[in-house]
Amino acid sequence: MFKLALTITLLACATGCATSTATTEKLPIKVIPSHMAEKCEFIQQMAINKTNAFNSVNTKVQQAQFDLASQAISLGGNAMVIEDTDITGNGHVVDVTASVYKCKKQQ
Repeated sequence: MFKLALTITLLACATGCATSTATTEKLPIKVIPSHMAEKCEFIQQMAINKTNAFNSVNTKVQQAQFDLASQAISLGGNAMVIEDTDITGNGHVVDVTASVYKCKKQQ
């Protein structure tokens, strides 16, 4: 029985690690430093939480940033400043906070 439980645990870990490959997708919005946001219109600050024991911390951070970017676009934003990234629970919980802005396009 112990060997069966150990085998299942190892397979679950291997599968989780194999599927947690970091995405290389670009964000659909610009991430800018805070000094550049001074020339933009502030829209809103948002936070998102990602919890998934089978994904790597890097993957959870990228997913949170992508979700924030998508929400920012729906609010009319075209740029965001990542204010804080908090990783807790031994890497199982990721909280990302960002401020959304609408910036004039540079010519």
